[in-house]
Amino acid sequence: MDAATPSMSVTPSPLFSIIVPAYNVEKYLERCLESICAQKGSFEIIIVDDGATDATGEIADSFAAHDERIRVCHTENQGLGAARNFGLARARGRYVWFIDSDDWIEPRALTKMTTLIREYDPQIFFCNYCTVYENGYAALNVMPGDFADQLIVPAQLSNEDFLALFAWRAHAWQIIAKKSYLEENAFRFPEATLYEDHLFALQTLLNSRSVYVSQAPFYNYFQRDGSISTSRSKNITDFINVSREALSYLKESHFLERLPGLHALYTLPLVFYMVHVPEDRRKEFLDGLKKNLELFPLDGRGLTLEERLFKGAVTQGSPLLARLAAKVHGAAACKLSLAFTSPRVFLKKGLKKILHCVKQRLFEFKNKGQEGMVSGPGRAGCLNAAIEARVTQKNVPYVLAEDGADLRAHVVFERGIGQLRLGRRASVGSGTTLVISQPEGIEIGPQVMVSWGCTIMDGNMHSLDWEERIDDGWHWYLSEQKGLPGLGKCWANVESRPIRIGANAWIGCNSTILGGVTIGRGAIVGAGSVVDKDVPPYCIYAGNRARFVRLAPGRRDWRPEDVETARRAGLPAEVMAQISAELAGE
Repeated sequence: MDAATPSMSVTPSPLFSIIVPAYNVEKYLERCLESICAQKGSFEIIIVDDGATDATGEIADSFAAHDERIRVCHTENQGLGAARNFGLARARGRYVWFIDSDDWIEPRALTKMTTLIREYDPQIFFCNYCTVYENGYAALNVMPGDFADQLIVPAQLSNEDFLALFAWRAHAWQIIAKKSYLEENAFRFPEATLYEDHLFALQTLLNSRSVYVSQAPFYNYFQRDGSISTSRSKNITDFINVSREALSYLKESHFLERLPGLHALYTLPLVFYMVHVPEDRRKEFLDGLKKNLELFPLDGRGLTLEERLFKGAVTQGSPLLARLAAKVHGAAACKLSLAFTSPRVFLKKGLKKILHCVKQRLFEFKNKGQEGMVSGPGRAGCLNAAIEARVTQKNVPYVLAEDGADLRAHVVFERGIGQLRLGRRASVGSGTTLVISQPEGIEIGPQVMVSWGCTIMDGNMHSLDWEERIDDGWHWYLSEQKGLPGLGKCWANVESRPIRIGANAWIGCNSTILGGVTIGRGAIVGAGSVVDKDVPPYCIYAGNRARFVRLAPGRRDWRPEDVETARRAGLPAEVMAQISAELAGE
């Protein structure tokens, strides 16, 4: 029965329904619930006490008594899949998030997710995570960079990309799905079985027309001794049955041939065999896989050596052959595996890997040279430029320079996107830093001079609200551990806008130019200025914040649109009159 508490101020239709199945987790439930209750935003919490025999139920009731957003449901023990389905049937939110009771979420996670959901309106918000161990060590999950922070359609991904992003990597708690989407497709968790989230994840992801892939780690996945994921489970029959159901679904949905990697993954789960199947059950496990292989025959073409060996082990029911496959799977035998695959596989996979490595090395070599990741029609003098592409580095010209452009600066592409465009004979002095975080990038026109020590930044990279940026440093540290600086950065509340500096402008040393600013032709920014608004053409601005000083000397080539730009900038009436007169040729 539901142990309901008064719900007068509970939002009738919250944005999130957070479902927390709980069974004998008295040591961990409080940490989980505190991390959720501390969130701001529109949400409800449904705790499903799955017949716990310890103090789990009492802890849940205690939280519900003090927080009207919480509902507690006490049920008989039926397993994780049934508990999740029980909570789903009672969810009222627009999105449903299943959170395991021994895990917890990051501060302000719901606030940041809300911003992203309102912007992209995905059917599924796919959440990144950190794995946290009992000794306190934390490791950031690496989401493939080409898919980070964007909408995708999983069914349109290539076989390789789907395997890299999802497959066994997808957990139920990573999938925050629209409740209407789950209901329309009648998606539910298999009950009375382990590994229930594999089929749920496979079905929800492959059917979705829009999945937002978040690189920011909003979830902390706790690995404790004795948990299902860390123990060598003896219930291998459940794994065989779930794999069979997954293969059946893939066949019925016509994905089996289009995603051969998934076919091989479910019929030849070598890693699972090595890690989770105890010695005394291995023959039984191989026999179960053999039945799956008979029902869903797997073409031997395209398999690696270890996959071919394990297929033989499954066919023959031979743990000895499986042990050999496991040896070949090891990192020390990678070259042997490539050498003994068929010529067709070697040409298709081996040469592809070799070509990728050669391309990467050539790319790195080229971009460390004199041109410094620069592409252009002529020779640019980028002798001392340091170009840093964070999160993911693509084989693209991050800097597009015209003849004679001179770049002696540090250019940071925060998200691995965007481009710095330098006009003919533009010059950017040493000690200057340019930070680019949006696709349109920064454009510096011809004959522009940016003096030394300037900062040109197209976004507010960190929130002014300390609660918003509370874990920015920690996430940066986790990203650095993976050698991918910036990977864990959440861009939900970061506003980035292009910067444009017109021809013949001059930016004084130690100045700062912020996102969305356009500096007009022939304008001058005084040394040490902070520019956060547009600067009209042929105007001198200075100060912190930069303000109009006077018109720049010399010939001024006004255009009709410049009058409107000057008017929006609030220039004095006498200056506006002078601009109008000069435009009229008086």
